[in-house]
Amino acid sequence: MTKAVDSISVTELLQSWEAGNLQARDQAFELLYPEFKRLARIRLSGNNCTLTPTQLVSEAYCIIARQRQLPTANREHFLATYSTLMRRACIDYLRSRRRIKRGAHLQAIDVEVSELPAISDTQSLVIASDLIEQLLAEDHHTGLIVDMKIFGGMEMAEIARHLGLSLSTVVRRWRFARAWLTAQLQEPAV
Repeated sequence: MTKAVDSISVTELLQSWEAGNLQARDQAFELLYPEFKRLARIRLSGNNCTLTPTQLVSEAYCIIARQRQLPTANREHFLATYSTLMRRACIDYLRSRRRIKRGAHLQAIDVEVSELPAISDTQSLVIASDLIEQLLAEDHHTGLIVDMKIFGGMEMAEIARHLGLSLSTVVRRWRFARAWLTAQLQEPAV
């Protein structure tokens, strides 16, 4: 099956799912599951995370399956939505694990990213997610590009199609975002 045919059939299944066909939901998920699993493996590799790719995909699926209205128009939009859900599921898991490990009974203190000492991979993932949330608030499209690229593993052309932007605009905003993220992570502690 070619990618174009796959994209069309997935889009049709997603539209049928949105109309209430739960069998279409299962078929769409079955078609996209290998891609979700590949993305989850990429996101979890190198992190000190005990969450498995299967668990991450399942957590995101549980979130999206509970929604009354499917927030998607096509395959790219669904992948973007799913990548955001996987990021959130992963970050929630890491935060809860850190909370338990570090003492849930202790009072939380807000700390700026620039005040953090050298961080581990798990902490980097949480910090990256927080920075993406900050970027989404400041420049929504650029934040979406970062989220889809880093956590969704989407290609620039897919992101451009999904957001309705030109490829050159997406590439330019990605370059800006990388520089911004680098600056945020390299700010000296005060």
